[in-house]
Amino acid sequence: MQRLDDESLSVRVLMLTPCARISILAGLLCTASVCRADFQLVESLSIPPFNSLARGDGQWHAAGISGWWTVDDAFSAPYAMTVASGSFNVLELAYDGAHNRMVLLEFSTGEVRFHGMDGSFQSAFDTGLVSANGLARDPRDGSLWVSNFSGFVRHYSESGSLLSGFNVGMLLSGLTFDPRNDSLLVLRADGPGGIGGPLDDELWEFSTAGANLGRLWSSSEIPGNGHGLEYLPDEGKLYVKSGVNPQQPTAPYNATRIYQDLGRIPEPPTAAGALVTMAAVGAWRMRRRIG
Repeated sequence: MQRLDDESLSVRVLMLTPCARISILAGLLCTASVCRADFQLVESLSIPPFNSLARGDGQWHAAGISGWWTVDDAFSAPYAMTVASGSFNVLELAYDGAHNRMVLLEFSTGEVRFHGMDGSFQSAFDTGLVSANGLARDPRDGSLWVSNFSGFVRHYSESGSLLSGFNVGMLLSGLTFDPRNDSLLVLRADGPGGIGGPLDDELWEFSTAGANLGRLWSSSEIPGNGHGLEYLPDEGKLYVKSGVNPQQPTAPYNATRIYQDLGRIPEPPTAAGALVTMAAVGAWRMRRRIG
């Protein structure tokens, strides 16, 4: 195939009608950037009733009441338990790779605690969010996102300073952060079936400024009672913990459901991006000639 220089490529694009140029460029921009798709279930793993999951140091970690369990990729036994000194009601956790430590969230008090990988206590700060059930770490700056059942979402610096906050307007059972899209994925706890009902567990996306970006899946997607989200941006995979639903005692369920959305993974630079740039340059040159 004959190679085209910048000028000839721009001219060929500009020879098209305006509508055709807009259509082509819109499609190329979608290919070159992040285009929303849908999360599709790719795997479901039966595991003991861990509260939530966090990926770190090449392993999975699962929250326990007094610390965390460390498990392999298949979530197969045996599980190694690490007791976090001074913790008593841990519901959520995150791994801090910059300091090789665990970040734990106390459900009843909203206290955020930092522990060494041996369980030793390092430091803590208080959020005041009772029924705290969502925790996510931003790997870019170490800041933390915390949410609670009442729908409050707060952003804290690594040292515990409050940076921002908002209320999503719905009850929540989980939260995770997507650094690629700079957004939060939250699991709704009060869907059409009511709190804990058979039609809850809708997945919604919010910007970090609190703007509602829409619902990503409808209710009834999670069997049992969904909680504890973990998103892996490099793979476009969302892990959702599913536990026993107290309103459905005859249908106990404990599992980790894995969803994937390849449309959320940014594409590497391609000729499409170059074509968009060349077309823009060509349009600028044409306007200068006309002017």
